Formats: sequence, C-alpha cells, structure tokens
Amino acid sequence: MIIGLSVYMAVILFVGLSAYKAIQYSRMPLHGRMELYPVPQEKGRHTYGGSYMEEPEWWKKPRQVSKLSEIADMLKEMLFIKKLFDNQRSLWWVSYSFHLGLYLLMAWTIFIIAGALTELAGVSVSATASLWTALLYYLTILTGVIGFIIATVGVFLLLIRRCTDPVLSKYTTPQEYFNLLLLLSALISGVAVWMPDLTFSAARQLTAGLLALSIQADMIQVVHLILL
Repeated sequence: MIIGLSVYMAVILFVGLSAYKAIQYSRMPLHGRMELYPVPQEKGRHTYGGSYMEEPEWWKKPRQVSKLSEIADMLKEMLFIKKLFDNQRSLWWVSYSFHLGLYLLMAWTIFIIAGALTELAGVSVSATASLWTALLYYLTILTGVIGFIIATVGVFLLLIRRCTDPVLSKYTTPQEYFNLLLLLSALISGVAVWMPDLTFSAARQLTAGLLALSIQADMIQVVHLILL
C-alpha cells in the first residue's frame, strides 16, 4: 500500500508542479520568454524570420497571425526535432531514437493502464477475448518492445556521444550526465523487469495492484518504480 500511495503522490506532485511552472511562465514579461525569431505565428513571414514590424506604419494595421503555422512548427520540433535534423544530422539519429522510444513508452504506459483497468473490470486481456482486448494485447507488445529497445539504445549512445565528442563534452554539465545516467538506469531496470514477459501481463498485474492500492512487487520492480 505504501508503494501505491507513493506512486499516486508522485503523479499528483508531477501534475501539480508542472501546472505551477506553466502558470509561472505564462505570467512572465515578454522579454523573459525568450521569443526568438522566426516567430512561427507570423503569417507568411515565419519561413524566413520576418516580423509584422516590416510593414510601413505597422502600428496602424491589424496584426495577422496564423495559429495553424504555429502549431505545425511546434509539432515538427516536438515530434521530429526538426532543427537538430537540419543542423546536426549525426546527433539527430541517436537523439531521435531516444525520444521516439520515449513517445512509444508513453503510449505503452497508456495501454498498460487501460489493460489494468480492463482486468480490474473482470475481463482478461488476451488476443482472443474480444477486439478491444486484442488491440490492447498487441499494441502493448508493439509499443513496449520497440520503445524499450530504441529508447535504451538512444540514451546509451547519447551518453557515449557526450563523453567522446570534444565539443559536447566541453559543454555538458554534471547534471546532464546525471540525467542521462538516471534515464539509462530506469530503462535498463525496465528491460530487466518487463522483457522476460513480452506479453507484459506482469506489468498489467502490477499496475492493477497500484490502482487498487494492493501492490505486491519484488525488489527489482520496487527499484524500477523508484527510478521512475
């Protein structure tokens, strides 16, 4: 029960503190937000870094913005790390492997929670029970296996790159090394805990126990949860 309550508390603190920081950032003065050109919402000008201030007597004209361009630019960076791809292609491969693995593991977590709730409702998650359980069963395997592999390989190669690249190592702080080592430890412990059972039924059972506050975990599972 203590582990279950700790997980609930960690989630609540994460959501609460993230919301608090977001509110803090939104209240900062404009100069504190680091709004650098090109500004994606500048309609028709963001591609070359233009500004509405280019217009003669711009203060007399309504400013035209494009939310679609802004969202598209954000998604390119969030989903594909486009600027790194354009400027440092060799680093992009390992960085995107890590980030894509994290995205897949986020999806895996959602499928695991959905599977745990399904089993708590009395329905076994299997490939044959129903369409819903079959989708959960196969999507959990797909996202989990691929996610753990490419995220672990990606963060390991990022760590090696920062240690061996003379430019990156010069500017890498101890905190960044710590973050990479922590991520690598969490991923390796996850591989050790979950990979022996590629159907992830044990992960669903553990998650169901967490949700019901009746968790029964062995030592390596506890270590993995702490690292998370």
